[in-house]
Amino acid sequence: MGLLFKEKGNILMDDFLDDFFEKKEGEYVEEFAFLNEYNNLNSQLYCICEGNEDKICYLPKIKSIVRKDLKIYEVGGKDNVLEVFKRCENQQGYDLNRIMFIVDRDFDEPLNNERIYELPVYSVENLYATPDVLKDFIELTVNVTNPKVIDDIVGNYLIREQEFHTFIQDLNICLYYTKKIFESRQNENDNLYASYTDIPLPSIKDEDVKDLIEVTLLKVTVHNDFKLISDTYNFLRQEDFERMKLDKFSIENARKNFKGKYQLYFFLSYIKELIKDLNLGKARANKRILADRNYGCDIETKDNTLFNILSNYVQLPLCFVTYVKRFIMEHELSSAS
Repeated sequence: MGLLFKEKGNILMDDFLDDFFEKKEGEYVEEFAFLNEYNNLNSQLYCICEGNEDKICYLPKIKSIVRKDLKIYEVGGKDNVLEVFKRCENQQGYDLNRIMFIVDRDFDEPLNNERIYELPVYSVENLYATPDVLKDFIELTVNVTNPKVIDDIVGNYLIREQEFHTFIQDLNICLYYTKKIFESRQNENDNLYASYTDIPLPSIKDEDVKDLIEVTLLKVTVHNDFKLISDTYNFLRQEDFERMKLDKFSIENARKNFKGKYQLYFFLSYIKELIKDLNLGKARANKRILADRNYGCDIETKDNTLFNILSNYVQLPLCFVTYVKRFIMEHELSSAS
């Protein structure tokens, strides 16, 4: 079996089950799988990440650098990745030189732990929703070769992106402050948000937000009910809003700091509309907005399919490559000693 069944100094089964029965099934299975499959007696390398999107994006890129067998586990969120890291750090029997840990930055302060790679953007989804990925997609997947059409598409995208960011800016600030206020309440020594102590904190679902936003090639619009969501955060001080709009949550910083799920929703929505436009035949040529002809693009436009295709074009930050190369160097040094 694995390390789960060893005596004191490793994880005891009862303690393990007490912790994990409270988690979602998928998270439980992945964490259990890693902790049970980990083996110090072979040369296997491991990677712990948050979710399936991370797994799809990171695995091929890591393998292209390390060129060794690697198992990757999605454990259902940043907190769970950090929990597994602490277990491996504090329990005997785990070699941290063989395990990579990757997390999103979210709205958090930097971890500053060289053993954990933390994205310099909100989440991996932010790396997808960029003009560069769009350009590669239309050139290499759709086979658009006309330079003017490519420029027109990218230019149009930037206009729609700015509209989207303008609509979603306040909500991102609200979500940021809600998280910070909640965390402050968990720490009795943190008085930074004391003025919000007795205020009930709202909670919204990502799907509810997405349902209120419509993206086309001509404009981005939000449903009137979007204001109802914003109104649930009217307890926040206006000066806090204005300060964030000029700094962390400025439109200029939106691509890296705004919530990744919203960024990806906008990006995929735009691509779906673009594919429709690029597929208009001669009979509907007068309806084209950006296309110069029918490209016959037969790509399935389900989110998962598009995400997998776009993964080929995502450029991970240089600091990610540096982290992986340092990891493999330290692994090889420890193996040789």
